[in-house]
Formats: sequence, structure tokens, C-alpha cells
Amino acid sequence: MIKFLKDKFFQKELKKEIRMLVVVTIGFTIAFSWRQTIFDASIAFIKKLFSITNEINASMVASLFITIVGLLLIVLSSKSLKEIY
Repeated sequence: MIKFLKDKFFQKELKKEIRMLVVVTIGFTIAFSWRQTIFDASIAFIKKLFSITNEINASMVASLFITIVGLLLIVLSSKSLKEIY
């Protein structure tokens, strides 16, 4: 067991996984901090675009808008990165 922990491949893989964990954690923290800003900006954009005065309707349309933009970004990034695999 001790020999396995000293293996170069294991140490390299462990460092790689720890780096990935740090990147994902920091990325999630950044995304979470921008969440409200993006939502507020989307609501303001939707209110101006459609002249919606009801907060609930504006919130629902803004959520739909964010979902559509997010899906488009996922599709575009998937297609552009497809040739890598």
C-alpha cells in the first residue's frame, strides 16, 4: 500500500485531481457571485424590451432568457470543441 502511494503516476494523478478540484471550486464561487448581477441585468433588459411591469412576469421571462442564452452557449461550445475529441 505504501509503495502505491509513492508511485509517480499516482502522485501526478493526485496533483492533477487536486488542481481540478481547486479550479472547479473557484469557478463555482465566481459563478455564484455573478448570479444575482446577471439576473438583475436580464430583468432590466427584459423590462425595457417588452415593457413588462409585473415583477413575477419579468422574473419568469428573465429566467427563460438566461436559460435560452445558456443553452445556446452550450450548443455552440459543444460544436466548436467537437473536433478536439
